[in-house]
Amino acid sequence: MGFGQSWGVFQSYYKENTYIGISDAVVTLLGSLQSVGMTFTSYFAGSLADQYGYKPLLVIGGLLNVTSLILAAFSTKAWQTGLTQGLLQGISSGLCTPAFMSSPSQWFKKRRGTATGIALAGSGIGGGVNALVADALLSRIGIRYTLLVFAGFQAILCLLGVLLITTRFPSVRQLVRAGKTVDRRRRTFFDLELLKDSTFWSVFSAVLVSVFTYTLPFFFLPQYALEHGSTPSRAALLSSILNFATGVGRALAGIYSDWMGPLNSFFLSIFVAGLTQLLVWTFAEKYAVTMLFAVLYGLIGPVYMCLTTVVAASLFGVKRLATVTGMLLFANAPGNLAGNPIGGLVLESTNRNWKLVAIYAGSIQAAGGLLVLYARFKRQPKLFAVF
Repeated sequence: MGFGQSWGVFQSYYKENTYIGISDAVVTLLGSLQSVGMTFTSYFAGSLADQYGYKPLLVIGGLLNVTSLILAAFSTKAWQTGLTQGLLQGISSGLCTPAFMSSPSQWFKKRRGTATGIALAGSGIGGGVNALVADALLSRIGIRYTLLVFAGFQAILCLLGVLLITTRFPSVRQLVRAGKTVDRRRRTFFDLELLKDSTFWSVFSAVLVSVFTYTLPFFFLPQYALEHGSTPSRAALLSSILNFATGVGRALAGIYSDWMGPLNSFFLSIFVAGLTQLLVWTFAEKYAVTMLFAVLYGLIGPVYMCLTTVVAASLFGVKRLATVTGMLLFANAPGNLAGNPIGGLVLESTNRNWKLVAIYAGSIQAAGGLLVLYARFKRQPKLFAVF
């Protein structure tokens, strides 16, 4: 998951060195395919993980992960990069995401947010390390060997994940083999009862809207810095700091979700992130202010991802948690596909007016946060309740 968050460094490299002259909308689409592959696959992977166990999905996902990077290393056209480093890489991540997002919630209740936040902080820290390593390798050995080096790293990390992950509850397949009765809802790819729950649609809608712009800083911040006079290494540093801050933010989000409640934290993480884009990125003319935005947004913006599973467990229980997580992750799909290309079109159609891009991004994200308030007050009407 952390590798995908370093796409901004690769995007700048592809635009400046490999696919010169490619439009912002197209180059962001290459990376967006990764997010699309992840979210579409997560929808089915969540149910498959509940039915067959987490490890088989992690094994298949790990193999596809390494394969996609090897194929990407030998890609020579933009569409090939989109299919390999984009779509196939995303599918591999999607097979693994519901498993590692759901696992901590099975083992913790009182400190569920803290455990999940610490676990998912690894993706932010990994994204920060990946951005620094990618920038150093790309300038020295080029894109092909950089991707091959990452393929080797990913193989080792995926193997460790398969060996270390464990689940608390047996899979449907294990229960059937043991001759036990299984709730029919655990055999399906989606829960029909859940689809009748208006609180589910409130959370789903919040994710659906806000994700259209939440990834824009990850994709565009290095390019923004380059166009404001930064060197490639300083631009890559922004991406790295953004990801490191994400790791810290996700760990802290777990802690304060246990303190103020998962749904309260979920709302604030989305809404305040939108305000950060509106009030900080809009006025970030100097590198120091841009760095401040990277830190603040990293601490706040992406933490909703680690809270998704905690919110799902709090509202809908843990028995089919991977399935519910997959259904909520599916809400990311439209925004992951169209959000960043739309951002690129906004940039190009306004003569590269970055202020309008920041205003657009912040407004959409803040509006998405407001949608979760229905679920919050339907389940808990008291304004200052911990929920």
